[in-house]
Amino acid sequence: MSQSGCVVVVDGRPRYLPQVKTDIHTTIFDITSRTHLTQQFVNPSSEIPIDEISYVFPLYDGVSVISFTCTVADRIIKGVVKERQQARRDYTQAKEEGRVAGLVEQSFQASDVFTTTIGNVPAGGKVVVEIVYIGELKHDAQTDQVRLTIPTRVAPRYGSSGLTTNGMHPREEGISMTVDVEMPGGSFIESLASPSHPVVVTIGALSTAAASSERSLNKASAVLHQTNSTLDHDFVIEVSAKGLMEPTAFLEVHPTIPNQRALMATLVPKFNMPVSELPEIVFLCDRSGSMGMKIRNLVVALTTFLKSLPVGVKFNIYSFGSSYTSLWPRSRKYDQEALEEAVTHINTFRADYGGTEIYSAMDGAFKNAYKDLNLEVFLLTDGEIWNQEALFKLINDQVASTRGRVRVFSLGIGHGASSALVEGVARVGNGFAQMVSDNERIDDKVVRMLRGALLPHINEYTLEIKYGPSDDSLEEEDDFEFIERVVDSLHLDTNSEKETVPGKTSQQQSISLYDPTVDIGITESGRDAKRAKHDELLTVQAPRYLQTPTQIPQLYPFMRTTVYVLLSDATPEKTPKSVLLKGAFQDTILELEIPIKQLPEKSTTIHQLAARNQTKDLEEGRGWLFNAVDNDGRYLRDKFESRFSDMVEREAVRLGVQFQVAGKHCSFVAVEEPASTTPGTPDNQLDSTQTNLSRTAYTRQNVDQVPRAHAASLPDYQSQIMLLEQQNKKRLMMARQEHDHDVGNVSHQNVSFSVPSSNNLPGAVVPTMASFPPDFGTPLGTSGALHSGDVLNDFDFDSFLDDGSGNGESFDFTAAFTTTEEMVHEPPQRVAPAPAFVSPAAVQASPGIHGLDTRALGRLHSLISLQTFAGSWILDHNLERVLGISSAHLLRLHLPDSVVNHAQKDEIIATVCVISFLSRKFNAERGSWEMLVEKADRWLQERVRKDVAILKEALESSPVVNMFT
Repeated sequence: MSQSGCVVVVDGRPRYLPQVKTDIHTTIFDITSRTHLTQQFVNPSSEIPIDEISYVFPLYDGVSVISFTCTVADRIIKGVVKERQQARRDYTQAKEEGRVAGLVEQSFQASDVFTTTIGNVPAGGKVVVEIVYIGELKHDAQTDQVRLTIPTRVAPRYGSSGLTTNGMHPREEGISMTVDVEMPGGSFIESLASPSHPVVVTIGALSTAAASSERSLNKASAVLHQTNSTLDHDFVIEVSAKGLMEPTAFLEVHPTIPNQRALMATLVPKFNMPVSELPEIVFLCDRSGSMGMKIRNLVVALTTFLKSLPVGVKFNIYSFGSSYTSLWPRSRKYDQEALEEAVTHINTFRADYGGTEIYSAMDGAFKNAYKDLNLEVFLLTDGEIWNQEALFKLINDQVASTRGRVRVFSLGIGHGASSALVEGVARVGNGFAQMVSDNERIDDKVVRMLRGALLPHINEYTLEIKYGPSDDSLEEEDDFEFIERVVDSLHLDTNSEKETVPGKTSQQQSISLYDPTVDIGITESGRDAKRAKHDELLTVQAPRYLQTPTQIPQLYPFMRTTVYVLLSDATPEKTPKSVLLKGAFQDTILELEIPIKQLPEKSTTIHQLAARNQTKDLEEGRGWLFNAVDNDGRYLRDKFESRFSDMVEREAVRLGVQFQVAGKHCSFVAVEEPASTTPGTPDNQLDSTQTNLSRTAYTRQNVDQVPRAHAASLPDYQSQIMLLEQQNKKRLMMARQEHDHDVGNVSHQNVSFSVPSSNNLPGAVVPTMASFPPDFGTPLGTSGALHSGDVLNDFDFDSFLDDGSGNGESFDFTAAFTTTEEMVHEPPQRVAPAPAFVSPAAVQASPGIHGLDTRALGRLHSLISLQTFAGSWILDHNLERVLGISSAHLLRLHLPDSVVNHAQKDEIIATVCVISFLSRKFNAERGSWEMLVEKADRWLQERVRKDVAILKEALESSPVVNMFT
């Protein structure tokens, strides 16, 4: 079990503030989502303030954190995005001055893990953390729906994370999770369901609608049916709506940045391309210890992969954990012997390979690949590693060096799989990713991925924007159309820019070799350190069109592709009318024109999604800077090699700050405005809450070392405290000795001071131990939280996840989980009003394996496993048992002469029978077996050619098909 919540680190161990309430409210519009995450915590001590608390939480890969608000007691502080180090400095300064402050940072190791740190929580104070994030819904290849995933835990991951926690589960008293769905006009919602949790679904209205409001089929809501407060796995919602698969393009105007526009074009392609050349296919299978309960799903997926492979392809299977092995030294041709050996091999799979080291296995697959074949790599893993950047770079470099002949697809298996890893691997590998939960079927996703791997490699897609005549054009010369290629904007004019050389200025200066006024301790380089972090870098103007992804990836006929473009004020003022997507493969031209709809209201959603996607590309070694060239056609990454990483970071910061989205190089920081501390300030204007002054180090050990002159310059009430401490030293020592008698010997560093309220000043300051309730653990030290400042890099996350038994726990939103069976019978926590014309939806229990019972699923997988490598089925007792008929029934069929006299008659009959059986009994699961049947049809065509149709018709008209059970 895993958890996340507000943590205060005490003597190196976390203690959790009780969680009062968690509220998650997501609004889906078309394919975008906006989620408000609100969590309330409380300091259980009415006497002891908390210096610093930390809150670790997961997000799905690719979402953009766009807002952070923190309420501590009665103080509301709102976050603003700044460069990461600047944000931390602002936070630290505010905290040390006794002001309430908050910080939201993304982990350096994983883009789907964030932490919030809050400073100066008063005694008995309530903390409310509000985070808003937006994202693009993922396309589900199994259901052809869009999918919203709300992670509820940070899974235990192999490797060093820098996150250190080690403590108990937080307590929650309530959780509310609601999803509202609204589709654009002209569309309607066909289904809304959760494959992960029981939900109450209402079609026709949002959860916020009044009972008397008008109902509409383009609106719906889902409410988590759960009265207890815990979730042990990710919450998933799937939406199907009319028009959701059609190509669309939207133009958004920014509300505050002048002449700033953003474009989002999305489509699920539909096209057929011939398989030009059979590739090499390599499966990388995670067999680390964390895969224990997921091995069965892995074996099922791999079996479906192997049975669906086309004849003649070369393939291999790698197993990895702390080390890796391969079935064969190099890939072998797919034939019956190789298939049988592979199936025997995967049936021995156990989670017995130790830790999770993907890098070496991926590198081995690349090195052992045939250089004259395209390489398709399938990574099947739970994604539980921290060191992701090195893996991304490895794949990125391989794709670039082979000119796109390598593609990597990834399948995340089980709850808690790292979306950052699974999505990131596919993104840098020009493939696509899919996630499958523990109770979801895996077959369709696997087949879709294999179909994608067999498509030809098309790497030269371009995007063009067509401008039409302005609607209000009065000038005849303005009344024309023109097209601009987005990629052309990556050719930058750098001649007008002057490169700044450290230590030089635009004019020569004279410096005396002996200046008696110079303080040797403050050198010119010392003053330079005070400048902005990226001041010394070459100024590079961002392109007029900032496209993300910069290089449009491979398009797959069943996977959604979205392209964002930021249009600066340097682009034409005319309104874009359409986008043209173009590609080419050999003699084939691919193209599509999508009309652009301008959104009626100014907004920031598309801008922020575009900015976050661009910063992610930059963080992963791609993005526009990696493709930008100067006037001479030279890549900036080569021209400025030593400083290029800094230029990339600067651009990520620029985008984050301009569009207010957090990322690896930008953080949200929120600080309380400083209160007036000038002499004569009335007592009732001073902070009346108890403040822990240990961060300013006013302990007995050092209070005598503070000069009186310095004390006089401190805020008035702090000076009084220090003077009182000096005057009452003897009394304080007696009090400490009395306290030590009760709790044992305590070092000076473990003494903190309780500051009296302002209306009691002056008065004696009594030293107190930071005595929290038993749940809260050991006393706070002088610094409260014992870490260096960067929570994400100081926490030893792995030791926290390890309970000592060797089985790591996950880091979950909540505590113990009530099973689905128990929850289904509970009354719903909140039910939206039922629409007048749609019957109220019942509580939807988690459907397990999408409606298939265990017996039916077993029959389907048995048929898959019985297929030969060539695509046929053998007529034997195993097949008879699965079909529920005997060979005698089949041999009574009226058969064409070409079949009666064929040496493989029984095999031909059996193959036709299985094809009919699958289409009749498992038509809804067609995605799982369609590639097997395609291979079977090819096998039949090679043997009986035109008589295949006659044979199928004979079977369909016979009593045999009615005997299928």
